[in-house]
Amino acid sequence: MFLAAGLLPDPDVPFSPSLSHSHAWIAGIIMEALQLAMFCNQQSLVSVLSRVEYLQLGLVMVRLVLFVAMVALYFQPMYAWSRIQLDETEPLLGEVDSKPVRDAQHGGWLDYVVGFSTLFPFLWSVVFVVSVGCLLNREIGHLIPDACN
Repeated sequence: MFLAAGLLPDPDVPFSPSLSHSHAWIAGIIMEALQLAMFCNQQSLVSVLSRVEYLQLGLVMVRLVLFVAMVALYFQPMYAWSRIQLDETEPLLGEVDSKPVRDAQHGGWLDYVVGFSTLFPFLWSVVFVVSVGCLLNREIGHLIPDACN
């Protein structure tokens, strides 16, 4: 679980795809195109496709189109987006004095505990569900030997 959380993007900065993302998308395009080619090669023009096969074919095509769109949007010229001028450049609240954000990655153990405290409401529900499950398991364990006698 800890290693899987390391794969998630950093929540402190906005996500922006990198060159490695585009390489994975290109590999996805190749794999989806091969899957589409194998599907079309296996089906002759005379055979009738079932609903499931139509669904599979449609999903492969949608994934292929999405991969191509992601690669096309990534490799578009970036200077075109920088030329767009927005009319509203002021913050909604006016001039706001921003305090430096205390970050658990750049602070000490106390900052880590304070940052982790946002997860406590979710953890209490998990602890409650697990406790109820353990109590039910214990009660079922007591009832089963009584039912056998």
